Amino acid sequence: MANIAKFGAKVLLVSALASSAALAEGAFVGLEGGFNQSKVSLDSELSDTFSDPKDGAFEFGLKAGQDFGSFRVWGGYSYRTKASEDYSFAGPGGNIDVEMSWKSHNFLVGADYTPSITESFKAVLGAYTGLAITKAEIKGNGKVLGYDFSENGSETSAGAVVGVRLGGIYEIDKSNEIEFGVKSDYTKTGIDGIDKATSYGAYVGYNYKF
Repeated sequence: MANIAKFGAKVLLVSALASSAALAEGAFVGLEGGFNQSKVSLDSELSDTFSDPKDGAFEFGLKAGQDFGSFRVWGGYSYRTKASEDYSFAGPGGNIDVEMSWKSHNFLVGADYTPSITESFKAVLGAYTGLAITKAEIKGNGKVLGYDFSENGSETSAGAVVGVRLGGIYEIDKSNEIEFGVKSDYTKTGIDGIDKATSYGAYVGYNYKF
């Protein structure tokens, strides 16, 4: 019980410090949205039948961190919506249609170099990493030898994600700023048959600075 009490006290202390830091000068919170071109790479067994699926997907996220002027650090969460690709195969007595889809929840930490270009505009050059929880699904249906066929399967797993971003920040006033740019990342999915996922795209966001 003593160890549990000590652990609880440490959690409360860290929470209190985090709350204080959130109100410190230079702290910020932000919302972000974007559109990515996403692609997953299949292992050799699946790639004998299917080409690597790719599709566009929207992404929505939020972040909070500390801005030190020419650089900043942050932590955040993003949800990457469903991307999918359809396949069709001619078989004996009919066709089989297959859909592969994937989506992810991403928990991230990052650091950005943000040098001033003008009084109200900064460049952004950053990198981020974290944990991606990816869900992949395969749905198949059709007709084989005159019989109806239907088969569904899904798997969810966690893996590391790393990425880079390049963009700019326009400061509206002391507390409000607009951020935009492009980014690309790589995810090790941890899912059988789907070795990795890559994406690239554009994003735009709003930050409020305390």
